[in-house]
Amino acid sequence: MTLARDTQSSPKLEIHQLAVPPSNSRLLGGLRRRPTAQFLQLPSPACSLTLYELLESIPPVQLAFFDKLNHELSKTESFFIAREAEARMRSLQLREQLEELRDHRRLFRDAHSGARRRTSLSFPPAPISDVSKRMNRVLHSLTVSITWTVRFQ
Repeated sequence: MTLARDTQSSPKLEIHQLAVPPSNSRLLGGLRRRPTAQFLQLPSPACSLTLYELLESIPPVQLAFFDKLNHELSKTESFFIAREAEARMRSLQLREQLEELRDHRRLFRDAHSGARRRTSLSFPPAPISDVSKRMNRVLHSLTVSITWTVRFQ
């Protein structure tokens, strides 16, 4: 691949056909590489072209390809813009819910903080009497014996 200049001093890209060395020609069965592009006109860096002038110099097949790429890019951008808008809406909804939960928690704490203090002060835990201890032992032994008879019968 070489870069050559013509008489108008605009660069051209030339692709030369490469010959297969004789040692490899038998392996490839005589196949040779075909060039994919003969000449490609490149604008000189000093020359500033408008978009319209640049599009006139591009072959129709390449224009169709770029149109297809542009269409796919537009579809992709619109898809992600829509997803971004949905994500922003969801974020706003979640923030509103979070604020509502904070307000609700604050109101709940304010309403129940005094009630908890009054109940804990007015109703101290009752001491366990000897009768209660005996009843707990009897109930526990009954539970163990009932469990044993149910499991092994």
